[in-house]
Amino acid sequence: MRPVDCPKCGAPLAPGARDVRVRCTHCGATTDVTREGVARLAATLERAGVRVAERPMTAHEIHAELAARDAVERAKRRRARILAAVFCVLVAVLLGALLLSSSAGR
Repeated sequence: MRPVDCPKCGAPLAPGARDVRVRCTHCGATTDVTREGVARLAATLERAGVRVAERPMTAHEIHAELAARDAVERAKRRRARILAAVFCVLVAVLLGALLLSSSAGR
């Protein structure tokens, strides 16, 4: 990896071979140390909701992350459908009770 200086304080940074970002030990600033194409890919993934860690994710890790997010979304939709069904049943029971009470009063 190419030598990099901190753009904030000028201290030398020591990125590892797989580092995407490096935190300056002197001032704490975070600096991207990737090539432009990799940085664009990381930004695209972050916009899609995939957090890019200090160590780049492998394709398998990205797939697993997206699958986990999809599973969470499916579970949310399933809970919403169950709640809607319970609400419909409650409304039907209440309407039935109202109809029975009004017909019994006649």
